[in-house]
Amino acid sequence: MTAKRENPSHRGRGRPRDIGLRERILEAAEAEFLDEGLDGARMERIASRAGTSKMALYQHFASKMVLFHEVRNNLLINHLPQVEQFCPDADPREVLVEIARHYLKAITAPATIQQLHLLCQPRAKDVRAAAAFFDSGPQAAVRQVEMLLQQYCDQDVFAIPSPRMAAEQFLAMVRGNEHMRALLDLQPGRDAQALDIYLASCADLFVRAFRSG
Repeated sequence: MTAKRENPSHRGRGRPRDIGLRERILEAAEAEFLDEGLDGARMERIASRAGTSKMALYQHFASKMVLFHEVRNNLLINHLPQVEQFCPDADPREVLVEIARHYLKAITAPATIQQLHLLCQPRAKDVRAAAAFFDSGPQAAVRQVEMLLQQYCDQDVFAIPSPRMAAEQFLAMVRGNEHMRALLDLQPGRDAQALDIYLASCADLFVRAFRSG
């Protein structure tokens, strides 16, 4: 009688994977990059900060540069609401205002500004790295807003010839001067009330421009 072969997929796989490890690594990497810069950062120190091994770290992130990009993009994309989060019946204007608030808060946060300063340092210059960061960070934000605008076009809420272009225009309008002020380490140009008024006006202008009918 032939012995039944064990299905490899049924074998024990050792200790269960630490589902919180990835976030701990990202937090540790953010602190390491801020303290040491890109060149000075060490994967073994990041692993130590995260309470894990260097081997486990490399199982999540193949290189220091990959981790570097992920830290930066994590600051932006994780703070931008996803299309599926919004109720289908929600007022498009209010949805745009909420996106504007989250987006501006994310791109002007001290941690985001520090990371961008680091990325722009001469010693960290790398065209391929910059292109990869742009595609999976700022451009990914444009793609998310584009998806929302396309959804509104499909529902005949908006009539937009190019949702991709309109998404970029909306986010650029939201950035205004506040992002540049943050990059230059200047105080915000508006208080909270004035900022709310500005962001609401961005949404109003966009809705008036593209409202269907």
